[in-house]
Amino acid sequence: WHWSLVTNYDFNDDWFGGHLKGFSVGGGVRWMDKIAIGYPVTTFVNASGATVPILDVFHPYFGPTETYYDANVGYTHKFRRFTWNVRLYVQDIGVGNKLIPVYANPNGVTAVWRIASPETWTLSNTFTF
Repeated sequence: WHWSLVTNYDFNDDWFGGHLKGFSVGGGVRWMDKIAIGYPVTTFVNASGATVPILDVFHPYFGPTETYYDANVGYTHKFRRFTWNVRLYVQDIGVGNKLIPVYANPNGVTAVWRIASPETWTLSNTFTF
């Protein structure tokens, strides 16, 4: 399972006597449920009496759930001939050096890890004529 929630609010003339006109704030949350990253090995006795190893798909090893937060703040100003829009985005707030398990061996030990996307800051300027 996976879900995302994104919201943004643009301030209008009514807030604080119009002092926040042109400003906007926003945020987002991204959540992903735990996923199966491997399976233990169990044995099965076949019709001829031989013991056969098989993966136990009913008891998987799971990776962690993941939750990430984003935020942005912006300002828009209209001039005579163009509109200027500046926005600061912060993605994956609070994520530092983090490893996420991707694959587990049949004994449950994690075999493959991935590096989580670190916190990033992006400043965007747009001029519309």
